[in-house]
Amino acid sequence: QDKQYLMTNNFEYSKQLLQFCNQNQIDMIYASSASVYGNNTIFIEHKRYEEPINYYAKSKLNFDNYVRSNLSDLDISVTGLRYFNVYGPGEFHKNHMSSVVLKFYNQMLKDNTIKIFKGSKKFIRDFIYIDDVIDLNIFFYQNKVNGIFNIGTSNPRSFSDIATIFKTINSDVKIKEIDFPEKLKGQYQEFTKSDNSLIKKIIPDLSFLSLEDGVEIYIKYLRKYYNNES
Repeated sequence: QDKQYLMTNNFEYSKQLLQFCNQNQIDMIYASSASVYGNNTIFIEHKRYEEPINYYAKSKLNFDNYVRSNLSDLDISVTGLRYFNVYGPGEFHKNHMSSVVLKFYNQMLKDNTIKIFKGSKKFIRDFIYIDDVIDLNIFFYQNKVNGIFNIGTSNPRSFSDIATIFKTINSDVKIKEIDFPEKLKGQYQEFTKSDNSLIKKIIPDLSFLSLEDGVEIYIKYLRKYYNNES
């Protein structure tokens, strides 16, 4: 909720990084966000569809626009990747901002109950597994492509679907609906779907892990991780 903090860290600091990279001939790949599209139902990398609804999204879009306006004057390759809902190993540090898959797993560990917001069947998001994200980062690192690209599967699913996948893997788990938080009303994307038209011009054979396979792989990882920790 701290606008100044977000602008300082996501916008001003990113500008400094870009200037440093340009001065030292270092190509740059940076994390943008699908949040820049707000409540739009079309997710194309164009200003026409970018309507952020919170300070975080605004700070990310500010840097995207800064890159766009300066790209022709830079001596390096700059690639912005607009991540949709990424999940998978390596996100423990994100705490309450971690993926819903990790949150569901922790809820399951606590009392074998997964909590979803009422109406979750209508909350549709584009979930993408971390390994697919890493592969795309490596591709752009190796190929040096200027521009901003969506990083999502273009196959959105509901939060309810993820809860059901958990129950398929562990039939004993319970699913409980809870009220939608007041503080999220008006600041919550109810639908995301990556339009992959632009990235497919660069990678025509683009493919992704299914949600079922990704969640199952992640749950196996989490079981091993928590067992080792205990």
